Amino acid sequence: PPRSTLFPYTTLFRSEGGPALEGGVVVGGGVRLSPCSIAADPGTRIVGSRVPEAPAQTSLAPASRLAVTNSPLVVLAAPVLERGYGVATVALAQERLLREAGFRVQMISMRAGDGASPDLLRAPPMPFGFSEICRSMGAGLAIVHGPPFLTTVATVGLDIVHWEHGLVFPEFLREPYATRARRELSTRVSQCRKAGLVVCPSRTLADRLELPLARVIPNGADHLPLPVVSRNPAERILLAVLRTGPVEDQYKGLPDLLELPSRLGPRHPWTLRVVLTGPGDADRALREAGWTVFRSTSREELGRHFAESSAYLAPSRCESFDLPLVEAQRAGAAGLAYHGSAHPETCPHLYGSVEEAAQILGRWDRGGLEAAREASLHHAAPFTWENHGRALVSLVRERLTIPVTLTPVLRARTVFWRLWWAAGSAAYDLGRKCLR
Repeated sequence: PPRSTLFPYTTLFRSEGGPALEGGVVVGGGVRLSPCSIAADPGTRIVGSRVPEAPAQTSLAPASRLAVTNSPLVVLAAPVLERGYGVATVALAQERLLREAGFRVQMISMRAGDGASPDLLRAPPMPFGFSEICRSMGAGLAIVHGPPFLTTVATVGLDIVHWEHGLVFPEFLREPYATRARRELSTRVSQCRKAGLVVCPSRTLADRLELPLARVIPNGADHLPLPVVSRNPAERILLAVLRTGPVEDQYKGLPDLLELPSRLGPRHPWTLRVVLTGPGDADRALREAGWTVFRSTSREELGRHFAESSAYLAPSRCESFDLPLVEAQRAGAAGLAYHGSAHPETCPHLYGSVEEAAQILGRWDRGGLEAAREASLHHAAPFTWENHGRALVSLVRERLTIPVTLTPVLRARTVFWRLWWAAGSAAYDLGRKCLR
């Protein structure tokens, strides 16, 4: 079929009595020849046979990479690519994984950061014309992170995969934020229906959005630089990473952090550390409660915090994956998470109340810490970017299509939308500069 590049079985072609055919793309164990290369010599006899697909590769080593030199383009679109955002971490890792697998990739974003590629295409806050611009670049698949691109997309002639990262659900918020969250939830579900496929990092998120056909591909958590540190067996360090703000303080678990020191007792052995991000002003309250507060550390400093910690506390009530929790467990900390949202999928130790959390920490201090650390490390071991990359490459091979032919009308509309994107991006940058 002209718009499909992957089949349940691979079709193997060989030529008899004719010149070698060029332009084939290696897919699994077979070679797919494009229609133009087959028609290059009408006298060549094509003999086809269908054989079972080769087993999935177990690594992304150079010898097993997909040879897609002439393959259609894969577009990766994310609203922000600045370090510190979960969506940016996933999108940048996916760009690297797809390029290592041999795919051609074009990144599109509204806000770029230090890790963005030089050929990044900037988009305005409302990226109208997204489909036309993707098709003009010869895109055979678009993977979009975040709703701005789904709001304006028209999927005619372009396969869209929506990578859902989650949102704050109304049951965790007070009014008027709960009403706003209900509207956002309804809009997000309708936007997901525009995509050809929705991917979630956890089954919990897919079920909460009522997307039974969504594919679950967990994030990786082995990207932070972890220094080699020597832990003092007698020292007990409990770490938490928390984003604060008017909305975040309602569901991120700040009350748990404020109550925990009193539940542990005046002579508890734990050194309490918390890394805060966001615009909130919980610093003073946490210091008075007994926490040592750090503000917006770099990736290297955050990796050191994870490596030095004995345990990690994740009190949030609403998480679609909780990347810092998995990062800390992979660094060797025993994970302790609130029993809710996606935490049962990413952490083996759960608590339902602050009193229960204090009891668990007490048991760990009396001799169960090493076993808890081993259990957490074993639970978080599968969450690697290598495993994420295997699932991602398999998905792209499955859905990558031959791009549609550009018509004069589509070319003219593409020119208009590119001018609109350039003007919109410039206005967006000027507005942000003025606000700062």
